[in-house]
Amino acid sequence: MGRVRLRHFYCAILLGWLLCLSRLSGYEVLILGDLHYDAPDLKLNLADLLDGRKQESKRNFARWEQFIPQMLEEAGKKSAKCAFAVQLGDLTQGDFCRGNLHAEALRRARVAVVDRMECPTYFVKGNHDVRGTDAESAYAKTMLPWLDKQFQQVHHGKGTNYALRRKHDLFLFFDCMAPDVAFVEETLAKEKEVRHIFFLTHIPLVPCSNGSPGWILYWRNATERNRLLTLLAKKNVIVLCAHTHAPSYFVYRFSEGSIRQLVTFSMPASPAGEFKREDGGGRVKAFLQSDGTGKYPMDAPSRQLYLDALRSFEFYSPTGGYAVLHIGETAVEAELFYGNFQESTAKVKLALPKKESKPSNPPENK
Repeated sequence: MGRVRLRHFYCAILLGWLLCLSRLSGYEVLILGDLHYDAPDLKLNLADLLDGRKQESKRNFARWEQFIPQMLEEAGKKSAKCAFAVQLGDLTQGDFCRGNLHAEALRRARVAVVDRMECPTYFVKGNHDVRGTDAESAYAKTMLPWLDKQFQQVHHGKGTNYALRRKHDLFLFFDCMAPDVAFVEETLAKEKEVRHIFFLTHIPLVPCSNGSPGWILYWRNATERNRLLTLLAKKNVIVLCAHTHAPSYFVYRFSEGSIRQLVTFSMPASPAGEFKREDGGGRVKAFLQSDGTGKYPMDAPSRQLYLDALRSFEFYSPTGGYAVLHIGETAVEAELFYGNFQESTAKVKLALPKKESKPSNPPENK
């Protein structure tokens, strides 16, 4: 009897030790999506903008007046327990009439985020970050030296491409405005014994929207697009992106492996509203039901990827918030904070299970 109790005692100690080890190996990362910083004192050309862009700026002014700073404050509190934070592009709205105004917008927006975070913070380049007069030059002068210093490495090639290791995990920061598959290929070949791989890009890797068919990387270059998809599918990457302004989660399966993609959007119109998961079927089926004319041509790469590889998807509303990744030895979970930005509204499992179940809402080809 004494031996049995002793055995149970040692087993309990071992389990406790393994549990502690598991917790020690885990960490958290805070994710922010589009922010589109804008300010009336910088948008001197507001009256001259096209109507659509004029309305976008007015939207930005209103949301930066209250709700975006409020959301960033709450995200900052959560960041105290995070290893680092990432903003996934479109830090600014762009469309400024002078490069110095664009540079000042980037600086203000960067400070607004970094000063609220209680952990190291990194940024991905978005299309709006280099949109406008002398915008690319302003970004290169304002953000590139800062990013090199923050990453403690020199960016890869002409784009803002960086590779960051955290424990046994690899984070690939990809410049969607100067895409470079060679950067991905060389980094994956060099980095060994990787547990989880995260691909961070502003524009999605795989389609996830009812917007333009071009809202994917390399949409005009099938060769490079397929090369990138093959490289990443082989590694079963987790994609973290923004751009669509529609928080969502998509699962794709290719012959080489699977890709899971989480879209985050961080421009709340209000902290009110009941959180909902939606299958979003109507948004996707527009591609599949197209007669080949207009917005969804039969040869659109997004449409073909939906048909060939999409396995499941869901959208989240109301939009506007942030996510915290919980990264462990075998599991990766995204905790979503929408609504009042303080309370967890949903959890999404991102790590690939050994055996994926049949999706509940597969796309239909009609």
